[in-house]
Amino acid sequence: SSGINAEYGGSGAGQQLIVTVNGQEDNANQNYLFSYGDPTIIEVDDETGSDTPSTLGGTWTILGSNFGKETSTIVAATLSDPVSQNPITYSCGTCSLFIPESGNEILTCEDCPSGVGISYLRVTVDSLDSPPFQFTYASPTVTGLRYPSGLNSLPTEGGAVTIYGTEFGPVGQDVTATIGSQNCANGLGGASLTVQSDSFGYFVVCNIAAGTGADINVQVRVGGQNNP
Repeated sequence: SSGINAEYGGSGAGQQLIVTVNGQEDNANQNYLFSYGDPTIIEVDDETGSDTPSTLGGTWTILGSNFGKETSTIVAATLSDPVSQNPITYSCGTCSLFIPESGNEILTCEDCPSGVGISYLRVTVDSLDSPPFQFTYASPTVTGLRYPSGLNSLPTEGGAVTIYGTEFGPVGQDVTATIGSQNCANGLGGASLTVQSDSFGYFVVCNIAAGTGADINVQVRVGGQNNP
């Protein structure tokens, strides 16, 4: 028997291998097909370098291996369910590939999807899927409160409090919030507490009943994560 060692980069499944010797092709094995290795993700970061991407989505850097070549068709998408045969997917925009001389391959993908809590990312390279990679979107942070009619505190009879913060998710995202021991009702009259935005940032409007006290804890929960 004899063998040939050859190295050639590529990607995809169902690739045909044909050996030609002195102008003659290996006709007996014309149907021999092989596949390149599946892509693998080891880390995902947003444009700030955080490995907990913003809930608003954006440009992500994905580190891994077997991402193919610069000419490969590459799609990055989040999955609704990592074990479903037909999960709902939300794709990033254009992805560009950089392959350094050593170390991990680097995908830079634009317009990646918004989300909250735990999610899963999959990279598909010329029809080959990576295993789902679990990551977590950023947790919420409360940055300030606004009280009714320009007051600097909430009247003891209760009312609406606007809670401003970051990483509440996109506009329309359902969240829950508490002020002290009271659960917030939607101060805008909706069935659930949903994220809004204005020139000051992202917020929810919390309607609470009468109460008293000072330095009361404000807690916002988004996608199973609480603010610090």
